[in-house]
Amino acid sequence: MLVPLIVCGVLLFAALGLGGWALGAYNGLVALKNQLEQAWANIDVLLKQRRDELGKLIDTVKGAKEFEQDTLAKVTEARARALGAQGSSAGAAAAGAESAAIRGFLAVAEAYPALQSNQNFRALQERISGLEGQIADRREVFNDAVNSYNTRIALFPDSLFAGLLNYSRHEYFRAEAAETADLKVAF
Repeated sequence: MLVPLIVCGVLLFAALGLGGWALGAYNGLVALKNQLEQAWANIDVLLKQRRDELGKLIDTVKGAKEFEQDTLAKVTEARARALGAQGSSAGAAAAGAESAAIRGFLAVAEAYPALQSNQNFRALQERISGLEGQIADRREVFNDAVNSYNTRIALFPDSLFAGLLNYSRHEYFRAEAAETADLKVAF
């Protein structure tokens, strides 16, 4: 009589342990996925602010008739692509191209004294530079979240739940080739 009671107790204890583990694994995976989405949303907020400021900067530069139209067109084009990007992967690629275009734009703008003396231009230039620094910081946080998420969904036995939830690896926010290339400015 005592043996069946002990067996039932052991089975109940094992079932509760397994259920507790399953609940913890599921909740942990969901929390990591939410952290990843939040990290991207934080980057997206800064990218939107940068696009808004960039639009103002473009309008300011359009008043300088002698400014290189090719450079202005590249920035406008990159901004338009970034506005239309959907999702973190496409958004990251568009943001990288936009960053590279901004770097070239600001480098060329240094050769125009009239533009450099424009108070609005300088204020917008400083604002965009500040946003670039914040975006770099947030990219690091995002990549940390991606690393935690990708590691967790790959580890056994959490990988079993990740498969059931259709969680798949997420891409890191990498610098585009245009962002890491040497900037060539010709006057």
